[in-house]
Amino acid sequence: MEQAYLITAREQDIPAIAALEQEAFSCPWTPGMILGELRNPNAQLLLLVLGEQLLGYVGMQLILDECYITNLAVKKEWQGRGLGSSLLQAAERGALEKGCFLITLEVRESNEPALKLYRKHGFETAGRRKNYYEKPVEDALIMTKSV
Repeated sequence: MEQAYLITAREQDIPAIAALEQEAFSCPWTPGMILGELRNPNAQLLLLVLGEQLLGYVGMQLILDECYITNLAVKKEWQGRGLGSSLLQAAERGALEKGCFLITLEVRESNEPALKLYRKHGFETAGRRKNYYEKPVEDALIMTKSV
């Protein structure tokens, strides 16, 4: 069997990323928003691919000595196989390489699989953003990890 590998997203990857956004999130990023991230010099999107198939991705913004994880998604049929952990570890490596000391993210308070993943990797709840998410309206937990 072929081995999945990480690549940095390119403009030709936008349709696949947008399709995964539609599958994973109730308020997905548009192709234009994804293009904006690709053109942002402080942002990076890492894709986990198998052949030509996108399995998942993680987006991050590197600002001074902090890394902010913007999105992390794995295709439904590939969930539960450790790919989320692989993507999170890749983001952590990228943050360390850029001299970051802190990683921050937001997660829906009801997203138990994501909370379990983040806690497994040493993230701790640092705060709450009231009514942060839409469709449905829900609080976000702010999670951080020192690296």
